[in-house]
Formats: sequence, structure tokens, C-alpha cells
Amino acid sequence: MATIATIAMSMVTIGFTSSVRADDTEDIRELLDEPVVTTASKSAERSTDAPATSSIVSADDLRRFGIHSIDEAIDFLSLGAVTSNPLKSVDIGARGVMISGDQGAHFLLLVDGHAVNEPLYGAARFDRGAAIPLELVDHLEVILGPGSVLYGSNAMLGVINVVTKRAKDFGGARFVAETEVGKSYRLAGGFGQRFELFGAPAEVTVMIEGYHQKGPTFTFGPQVLGLDIANGQPVRFSKDGPGSGVWGGDADQSYYATIPSLQARFIVGGLEVSLHLSSYKRATPYFDSTTRYEANFNEPLQYEIDRNAWIDVKYRAILSPVVTVTPRLYVDLFDYRRTGIDSRAGGCLHPGTITCDNEHRGVSRFVGLDLQSSFDWLRDSSLVSLLGVDLRTIYGGHKIDQRDYDTGKYLVSSDDVISRHEQTLGAYLQTVWRPSKLFDLNAGARLDAGLAYSPVASPRAAIGLHPWTGSTLKLIYAEAFRAPSIYERDTSATTVLPAEHLEPERVRSIEASLEQKVGAQRLLFGVFRSVWKNLIEQHVLTREEIQAAAAAGKIDALRALYFSQYRNVSSIENFGFDAAFEGSLVEGKLRFGANATSAVAQRSITSTGEAHSLTVAPEIFGNARIAYTLPGKLPAFGLAAYYLGRRPANRAWDGAFTPTPYAPPLVELRATVSGDVPGITGLMYRVSFNWALASQTPYVVGPYQHADATHPTAELAPIDRFRATVGLEWRVGE
Repeated sequence: MATIATIAMSMVTIGFTSSVRADDTEDIRELLDEPVVTTASKSAERSTDAPATSSIVSADDLRRFGIHSIDEAIDFLSLGAVTSNPLKSVDIGARGVMISGDQGAHFLLLVDGHAVNEPLYGAARFDRGAAIPLELVDHLEVILGPGSVLYGSNAMLGVINVVTKRAKDFGGARFVAETEVGKSYRLAGGFGQRFELFGAPAEVTVMIEGYHQKGPTFTFGPQVLGLDIANGQPVRFSKDGPGSGVWGGDADQSYYATIPSLQARFIVGGLEVSLHLSSYKRATPYFDSTTRYEANFNEPLQYEIDRNAWIDVKYRAILSPVVTVTPRLYVDLFDYRRTGIDSRAGGCLHPGTITCDNEHRGVSRFVGLDLQSSFDWLRDSSLVSLLGVDLRTIYGGHKIDQRDYDTGKYLVSSDDVISRHEQTLGAYLQTVWRPSKLFDLNAGARLDAGLAYSPVASPRAAIGLHPWTGSTLKLIYAEAFRAPSIYERDTSATTVLPAEHLEPERVRSIEASLEQKVGAQRLLFGVFRSVWKNLIEQHVLTREEIQAAAAAGKIDALRALYFSQYRNVSSIENFGFDAAFEGSLVEGKLRFGANATSAVAQRSITSTGEAHSLTVAPEIFGNARIAYTLPGKLPAFGLAAYYLGRRPANRAWDGAFTPTPYAPPLVELRATVSGDVPGITGLMYRVSFNWALASQTPYVVGPYQHADATHPTAELAPIDRFRATVGLEWRVGE
């Protein structure tokens, strides 16, 4: 962290010294380049006017710093948000709060304003599984803090909007070939075209991408389990050969991902249609507390797969100089499958069956209609109201099947069967008032209602002051919620009791920030505090609770040792500060920046009052970057780094390990060179090298999720420490 602070202070000194000498041309250029965000208020506004702390990651930033996915953009370039990679779908957090294993359900992901989080699990992918070709991305808007006022459920930590390019910036055809040397390859192609249709201006942009990753090989264990209590033989962790009683070794077949995708947008006049198709198949080289039913080691047929398809159709109609109406229709389809191969006698209790194939399937379907109206009361954008109604019809389904791996025969009736239809309704109102250059006010509220939970109100109020040239002082209060997912409400299996009276999760937040611009340089410092209530978790029943549930006929206590139930279990309080500095020199050829966040977050168990710091979440994190573009056809150089402080592992407080497991501080460095290939028009190259200076992440792996006399210490998941990436992009007819 000291390194980041030193870099930031050096940049501040350089930037402010130079800005005193900046001429009028430079000031005008920087004014024109001031970031514009659309996510915070659902309308275009300067980032200084937005009712939230935000950071913008441009397409140029993505290229010059060798960014390949949304999570990399967050870690290397954004303010206040952070991800953690357990070698499967990444965890994402902000300002000291990260909920391990929540599948991104507390951050709302948008693509061109379309909400991606699905209702069965609340999941959204922020790694390569988001399946959005970055060559098509114009910029990312990372909005921190509660955002339910306009978007409803899931926007508790913030909102990230991936904005794709218009045809004017994506003209002609594009072809991409890229490889992480020895580990992955990616091929993509797309085009953009402007034309006239029925007398109206029209355009289309589309890109198709295919990505495949295999490896690297990781070594785990050994973790010795010895004899299987079900048959007295050594525990089997492979469907081939006799059991060894030992979990671990080289995982050279069970870490891979395959992602085909398509992203497209068509615009004619006021009509806009967006389309997304993707599949995300991935395998994790270990099992942990969230996948403990799948026990075989280094099993290539053990994987997860998402399939997504959505279409978003909206029409913007200007009815008068005051009134603009934007109806929007959207349809989303989501399928999930997880297969697990288990050869333990204790995990496959069926005579004559050696290996079980445990298959989890989930589906969600939803159709929504969002009717939005904007009123520019004074016809000069100084007083604007936004009124909207969002109606959604949802279906969610789930089941678990167990089959004999060798014969394919189903062994038991489907378990954990869910089939639910429901509707939700959200109504929102927001007013923005900018009476002068010195003051602006943004206030609004949203009311959401569903059949499964009581109505939830999400207010927000933000005051912006501009007391002197280049300054912005913001004070923001906001609330947000996350509705219980269909799976959390309805799951019921042999060892899982159905939930009773789940309430929506709630968060309340207040923050204040001061931003100062001097020429091309920008400084920001902010403080924040938030309180989270009713967090939903899978509670493991105590012995007394098991006895009471058995007496009531809810469970068969002889079927298992552990039983669980989704409940509103805990609360979180966090507070801290954000700081950012960015700027440019030499007519924009030299660009630099640094972000830092320090936060204290504590989780309390509602029933017992027991309190601990949050697992997995860093209390200190940040990033720094510098890039220089040489003149003419010469290359551009980018260097970026991010830092995560020491983090308690996901089983730090309930695993009884000695010592308490922590992941060490992590510094990750990225060096990138990009430019035009000499002699070939339109052909561009990008080469990047990535180094991680730590070897472990805060996730306990293997069968021993709790300590015992033979395994008192925890084994933590490893990091892929070095990657070299080479890519070519050919632009034809641009």
C-alpha cells in the first residue's frame, strides 16, 4: 500500500506543477473529455453531477492496460470495487464488504442498461463468464453505493453498466485472435455499419466470440481421510481404480472454461434492440464448502454451465419539448447445470453402484415491461423528473437428480424440486434540480412489491455543491435491498429445511466526498458508512434445532449428520474512505491515476451477537496505473498494478483451524505494449505480462473444511501467478 501511496503522491506533485502551466487549449480539451455517466440517474450527466461516487473505464483504458474481462477492469482501474478469484466465478465486493459465494448477487450488472442478474439465484458473472467481447465495449461505469432507487433488487453494493460501442466507433469489420500462451485462446469477429432505413438513420453493431481455457495445472493436498465409514475401505476420490484414502495431487484435467457468445445492437430512429447469447462452461480444480457433494479429484466431467439469452427492446419518443416517453420490453432466459462425480461409498449409498453422477439443474425465465417518462419542466434540463413503472413476470425451477455413472440409471426420485411463478412490480420517481452552477439536488424513491415479500421502499437523496472553480462537494444518503432469490425461499432437500418468512436484505448508506479538478488533474476524497440488515445465509442447524425439527416431523435426523436452512442470519456495519487521483500530461499522451480504499467491516450474528470481521474481504485495497502513447505509429506502453490487503479465509471463524487462515497481501502487476503492426493497414497488436506476487487466495479447499487432530491447518486455494498474453486485431473498412 505504501508503494501505491508513493506513486499517487508523485503523480499529484507532477500533475499540479504542470497544470499551472496548462494553456487554454489543454483546458478546453480536458473539459470536452470530462466523463459522462448515464447509470446513476438513467440519463446522461457529468460524473461530478451524478448522485453517486463513480469511475469510468474507457475503451482506450481497456486496451492500453491489457484488460480482458470486467473483473480485471474493476481490480486494475476502478475506485472502491474489488474482486477475488477462487478459480471459479469471482466474488465481487466494494468498500470492505464482500459476500463469499454469493455469485455476484449483491452487485447489479447492466449491459446497455439491461439488468443481467437472474432471479433463481440472483447471479451475475463479472469474469469472462459475462461473455461480452471487450473490443465492442465503449466504457464501463462503476457506480458505488446502494442503487435500488431506479433498479430495484440486487443493487446493494453498487451498479456496473457495460456500455457497448455505437457504429460510429465500431465501423467496418473486426477480427481478433488472442492467446494466453499455453493456457487459452480467443477468436472473435464483428462489424458495425451505419445506414438509412425507411428514411431514418439506422445502425447495427454485432460481435461473436469464442474463448477456451485449459490449465494451468495446480497441485493440492495431500489430505488424508483414510477409511470410508460406509464400507471400511480407503476412501475413493476417482471413478477409476481402488480408493487411496488420500485427496489431492496434480489437477491437470479439471480447470478449464469454454465460452461462445454473441452481442448485438440495432438502432433505427428512436428504436433500439439489444441481443445477447452465451454459454459459460467451467470446471474448478477443487471442491469446497459450496461444492462438497462432488468429491472426486481431478475429474474432467465435473463442471458447471450457464446458458443465457436475452433481448431488450426500447423506444424513445419525444412527445413535446417537455415530455419524453421510453417504453422498454425485455425477455431473459437462463439455464444452469452442475454435474458432480462422486465415488465415495459414503457419498453414493446404492447397492451395486460404484460412482454416482449428481446433477443440479436450474432454470429461470422472466419477461418485463418498463414504462419510463421524463419531464423537462423548464425545457432547459435544470428541473427534470423521471417517472417509471417496472412490471416483471418470473418463473424459476430447480431439481437434483442422482444417476449411476456407469449405466445412466436414475437412482432416486428428483430432490430439491422447485417450480415457482410470480410477479413483481416496481414504481420509481426521481427529480433532478440544478438551479445554478453552485448547487444541484437529486432526490427519488422506488417502491418494490412481490408476492413473496412485503413492499420495500428504496429512497435516495444527493446534494451537490460547487463552491469554487473545479470543486464538487457531495452528500448522499441511499437505501437498497435484495429480495430473497427463488432458490433461497423454496429449496428443500434431504438435508435442507425449507425457509420460513425470509425478509429482503436491506442496506442504508451515507457518504460525503470532495472532488477537485485543476487543469487535467482530478483529486477525490470521500468517507462512507453503511449498515446491512437481514443478510440471508445457509444456517447450519444446532443439535437442539435438529431435535426440534425431527420432533415436528420436518426431517429424518438419521439421514445425515448436518442439516441447514436459509435464514436472515446476520448484519454488517462498515465505514471507511475512498481516495482517487488521475490526470494526463503532454496533450493526453501521458496518463496516470491511483485509487485507494480503506474500510472496516464487521459481521454480527443476529441470534447470538457474535461478531467478526468479514471473511475474504480486504480492509485495504487499491490500484495505480501509468501509460504513455508514443507519437505517430509508435506503440503505447501501459503499466498497472493492484493491491489487496491481508484477508481472512472463508472458513476463518467457523473452521477451528490453527492458526486462523489468512491469505497474504496480494500485489498483481500488468505490463502492456500495444500498437499498429508496421506495413499492414488496420492490423493492431497487444502484448501483456501479468505477475501475481502472492501464491494463495482466501478459500479453504478440499475435504477438510473443518480442522481435526490430523489436519489442524487449512489448505488455501492457489493463484495462477504468471500469464503472458499476445493478441492481434484487424480492422477492415473502418
